[in-house]
Amino acid sequence: MANGTLENLSHSSFVRTPPALGARLFQTLLSFDALLSNDDPAQKLITVLDPAAGEGDLLLPLLELPHREFVHCSAIEISAERAFIARTRLTALAPTLYPTAFEIG
Repeated sequence: MANGTLENLSHSSFVRTPPALGARLFQTLLSFDALLSNDDPAQKLITVLDPAAGEGDLLLPLLELPHREFVHCSAIEISAERAFIARTRLTALAPTLYPTAFEIG
């Protein structure tokens, strides 16, 4: 459940991920060269989950990947408006987007 100041609550505790941080995370944590060197297509799929997707900022750098067909994205966002924006921005990734609170699951 969201908590904090009234201003924070009015935005459902939404804090945008800085684009540079999203790009840095994927450059640092994922080794796509090692993944793509494997000849077995079943081992080429990477799944990424963003449990607080907002407007899709964290997953946005994945659109720049040359082999994004090997990435399956899932995201959770409590705000229906932000979930819609994320789905629209990330259409090329075909994300599975759940408009709900992940704490409920």
